[in-house]
Amino acid sequence: MKYLFPGRRSAQIWSPTLSKAMEQISNKNFQGVKHILIHTGTNDLTGHNKNIPHMLKEIAMKATREFPAARAQAFLEAPDPPYHSTVHPSRLHRDMIISCSNNIIHLSHHLRETAMPL
Repeated sequence: MKYLFPGRRSAQIWSPTLSKAMEQISNKNFQGVKHILIHTGTNDLTGHNKNIPHMLKEIAMKATREFPAARAQAFLEAPDPPYHSTVHPSRLHRDMIISCSNNIIHLSHHLRETAMPL
């Protein structure tokens, strides 16, 4: 976190599932933190949960309600093929953009590293 937001008070929520991330928001103290980075939900993608964008939005909204001085930034990394999910990553990303598009939640995308040698 110190490399992503140098000189700023920041906190990270890392969780394999969205439900665990919601628990962490409730159990941690982020007072005085300016950035809350939410990196979660990858394991939820392998199930049959079609409500992932809404759940991620709820986590970020809860973080901003409980800690209004903080900026919530959500990351969600799509799994590698084959997709063991009813939600294809391209549709998931589209739905997340729609669900999280507001001036409170900042949705971030990042590319995955490939295994190809340089």
